[in-house]
Amino acid sequence: MKGFTFAVAVILIMSSTAVYADQKNVGANSLLYPLKRSYEDIKIIFTPLADEPVAQAHLATRRLEEIKTIKIENPRDPKIDDLKKDLNKAFTRSVKTAHDEDDEKDSKENQGVAETNASTSISLEHNKKLDDGDSDKSDEKGVIFFDDVTQEVPKLAKRQKTKNLSEKNRSLCDAWDRVLKSDDEDVKDALDNYNIFVSKFEKKCLSE
Repeated sequence: MKGFTFAVAVILIMSSTAVYADQKNVGANSLLYPLKRSYEDIKIIFTPLADEPVAQAHLATRRLEEIKTIKIENPRDPKIDDLKKDLNKAFTRSVKTAHDEDDEKDSKENQGVAETNASTSISLEHNKKLDDGDSDKSDEKGVIFFDDVTQEVPKLAKRQKTKNLSEKNRSLCDAWDRVLKSDDEDVKDALDNYNIFVSKFEKKCLSE
């Protein structure tokens, strides 16, 4: 019984210490750094897929700051290479999950447009069968004509997408910006697909 109680006490202490290390964002040379990284891994496991791009981008910015700090203390510290790999891994995962989410959103939007076009075609066929007087009545009842849809729907979709980008992905774009615009050549070298990442950043974050 004493052994069990001791084990539980140790687990609680380690868990509390890990949370503390994460909240304080201890540096890579700290004795608590392994606990911080373990706690980060646990948080990622329980992060919803929709929130993972931001979570992974946040980890990438942490690795960036750790690299900068270590380089000031010792530019040849072997930890830098490992941190560069972790930076690349986190940033790549952030971009991939964000890209997958955008593809899913575009697929749903395209499906919605297809359904709208199908409905419009039916309305168009119906209007052809009506005389001028009946057409006016149908217009009063709210029949959507083809020209109205082709002019209005794309504009509405574009405005909605811009609004979502501004509200939902601001922290994601800020994190990507911090990493991609870093003046540290080692950081650029760490990202396997730097030019591709820049292109995706511009498309997702800088589009009007």
